[in-house]
Amino acid sequence: MNKKTVIFLTIAIIVLLAGVGVAIMFLYSDTSGSRDSSGLELSDSRNGLFQAVPSDAVALMRFDDLKSLSFVLGGADSPVGFMSSSDGFGKFISGVYGKIEAKEIHSIRSSRALLSFHYGGSLMPLLIIDAGRSGATLSEDVYMLRDFAGEYGLYTSSLDCSKLAEKGTYLEKRQLLLISSSESLLKSSERHISQSISVVDHDGFASAASVSYGIGQLYISNANIGKLMSEVLNSGYRKYADFSRRISDWIVLSFDQTSFSGLSMSGTMISGHGNEKFLNVFRNTSVATSKVADVLPSYTVSAFSVPLADVNAYLEAYLKFADTKMGEAKYKAAQKALQNNVKIAPAQWAEILDLKEIAQASFYVGDRLENVLLLRPGNIDVNTIFRGLDVTSVKQYVPAVHDFVYSGFASSLFGSLFSADDESKFTYMKGWIIAGSESAVNEYVSGVALENTLASYLSGADLSGRADTRNLHFFGYMSMTENSAVLEQVFRKEYASALKSFFADAVFAPAVMKIGSSKGDNTVGFTLDRVSEIKSNAPVYERDTVVVVPTGPFKVKNSGTGKINSFYQRSNMYLCLEDENGKGLWGAPFSTPICGNAVTVDYFANGKLQILFASGSKLYLIDRLGRFVSPFPVDLGKEILIGPDVYDFSGARKYNVMVLHKDNTIDMYNLQGRKPADWKGIRPSETIKGLPEEIKVGGKTYWAVRTSLQTLIYPFYGGDPLTSFEGNRKIRPDSAVTPVKGGVEVTRYDGKKVTVELKP
Repeated sequence: MNKKTVIFLTIAIIVLLAGVGVAIMFLYSDTSGSRDSSGLELSDSRNGLFQAVPSDAVALMRFDDLKSLSFVLGGADSPVGFMSSSDGFGKFISGVYGKIEAKEIHSIRSSRALLSFHYGGSLMPLLIIDAGRSGATLSEDVYMLRDFAGEYGLYTSSLDCSKLAEKGTYLEKRQLLLISSSESLLKSSERHISQSISVVDHDGFASAASVSYGIGQLYISNANIGKLMSEVLNSGYRKYADFSRRISDWIVLSFDQTSFSGLSMSGTMISGHGNEKFLNVFRNTSVATSKVADVLPSYTVSAFSVPLADVNAYLEAYLKFADTKMGEAKYKAAQKALQNNVKIAPAQWAEILDLKEIAQASFYVGDRLENVLLLRPGNIDVNTIFRGLDVTSVKQYVPAVHDFVYSGFASSLFGSLFSADDESKFTYMKGWIIAGSESAVNEYVSGVALENTLASYLSGADLSGRADTRNLHFFGYMSMTENSAVLEQVFRKEYASALKSFFADAVFAPAVMKIGSSKGDNTVGFTLDRVSEIKSNAPVYERDTVVVVPTGPFKVKNSGTGKINSFYQRSNMYLCLEDENGKGLWGAPFSTPICGNAVTVDYFANGKLQILFASGSKLYLIDRLGRFVSPFPVDLGKEILIGPDVYDFSGARKYNVMVLHKDNTIDMYNLQGRKPADWKGIRPSETIKGLPEEIKVGGKTYWAVRTSLQTLIYPFYGGDPLTSFEGNRKIRPDSAVTPVKGGVEVTRYDGKKVTVELKP
């Protein structure tokens, strides 16, 4: 199975476990128990196929019919439908869906089906289809599927289970069609059937299999998922791979909704009742309401929160778990050390504040990922919150950055998930204590973090239900569009690439997990959305002020061959040119970094092209043989950040260039370094993110400039922008600018697509 084909597990399991729902630093427990298959009726057609799944399954999916399975995994409207672009199994599943839709498959389209995943150095699928009664002639559909699977290099096997399966079970009366990318997995399934050993023997599986609502179910084996985690995580994160086997025996989720714009699942976690199971901390405490989304910035990368109905009851339950994990003495020793420093015990501190919620969140401040600890006290005890400060009343308090004397208190009580890398500073805002580094806390004090909250942002995306956090034990959130760098940091390259590819065209892609309880059982809800358009508040404060300077290689045309070559700069500053096959043509010594772009011009108007680039404040020209061309370099008088882009407005090879200077201005020059007489410059107050884009409307040329706050459109000679709007009427920075009759079509912050007239 091609690794990119494992998209479903990557986004629905890895995001669920590693990214959103699991507190990887503190959900440690031991898995113990006995075989539990007695509660599963194996003579039932709904459960009978489980006997064919080998016991080492990482995860499996059950569907009432083959059509539902092929839709979820390969349908055009499926969130994982793009599996069809992968090799092997993914294309096969997509093709099965197409054949069912085209009514080429009749007799087994309604047959029950299971898809299990197994790990043996790589992830391998096993598709199990009920092929009819034992002893009966196999249908033409079965033979067609076997041939079709062979076209994609897959292995197949048809089993008559009458002599293999245990007497009295459903399988004894059935034939199966097995399809896999691994021939050994087919043999393993047959062997497991004959030995009456299967996934049903796992702890808790009988309870997991009883969940049967929705169009299908996903079962995740916490005992085996660690193998997959080790495969997909980068080396620095593989140490967390075994956490999953200690959280519960199984996670089972039903597919409530599946479309290309979203995936919604709900279910439960199955575990025993011993204190060594972390989930029993939740089971033995009451649910509460999480309010953290009201104080998280819209650009939050991830957040984890535990709302508390009674902090003392929670800590009492957590102590029992901690005793099995590390021993009560060690748990309390860490708190004692903190008490010696501050003269108040962490448990007493939590009790005085009557903590109602504890959370940890991460977001970018500039180009640095910061995290903060958020505490919501029920008791506004001024002496405790503002210890050591001259604050006598919360009403008189003006938010500022202060030293935080309680660093480490939260993690000593609730586990190391609830800590920030730097807890040296704090502030108090909107009923929350917010602790972190000075830059992270200042994000709140300055007003930037709360300018547009996560709750508001979700509402603008018509996802307000995702922030409905009543009656919860746990709330987890991850933005798949705010954290591409985090994905690369956490996941191995191929998996990070698959995730980024899936969400590439999404404006907003939140993954949300909620854990609650119902009738003594833990409930789990998981949603993953892909939003292409969002209504949001236009920002007032700059946040995205980091300008990315491209590093190449840059595509340039070679006038000698007519082919497209690659021009780039090595780490030793040498300039290099490669041909279309990657063969080096030349290297030329140079001493300073080039400014993120290179373009070709016919400077002498003789049909021979040269490469124009910039470094420092100067324009340089080098020919296709690696020789610098006179009278260059030309000094523009100001350092260049990105550029040049080149334009031949007259078609007579009288070139003009546009550059973004380091002083946050855009200017136009000719190749002699002079500005046009009518040039007024482009000088917005907010950060320019890159070179301008040429827009032609009604025979006139305009410039679209992306800033940290909005998209501005300028007339040809610059000056004042033609689209200087206020509030939600501002044009989004990522809006398409499409020329239409009468102006340009753009998307505003209020989500509306409008036509803007371009009047000087």
